[in-house]
Amino acid sequence: HHALFLAMFMIGGTALTIYGLSTAHTNDHLAPGQNVAASASMIFVNGIGSIIGPVLSSVLMNVTAPAIIFIMMACVYCSIALFGIYRTMRRPSVPLDRQSDFVAQPSPSSVMILQQAENDQKHDNHLKKHANLS
Repeated sequence: HHALFLAMFMIGGTALTIYGLSTAHTNDHLAPGQNVAASASMIFVNGIGSIIGPVLSSVLMNVTAPAIIFIMMACVYCSIALFGIYRTMRRPSVPLDRQSDFVAQPSPSSVMILQQAENDQKHDNHLKKHANLS
């Protein structure tokens, strides 16, 4: 079972980062006015893949065997990796004068959780204050 958990960890760790990395790489090579159109195109392609992928994999699983899904995922990931390597070798790096420092952005859900915790703390303090007055 440990090998299966490790495989699922690796799949999740790679699959969930592909869109973000692709978006960052694309935006690095665009002029400022092209970002919205490129993002719209990437979301559209992502949506098409989200429709076709499950349908294709379920058909292949019915025709062959359930384990084909892992082979299909490996083929898709290898194709993406090969395309990434090809594009990296064919396209020059972003010039240093167009690069900027990395700025980490907190996820919106983390900020909302912290805000909710602060609100809960204020509410608890308010309740304690009124309980002590009684």
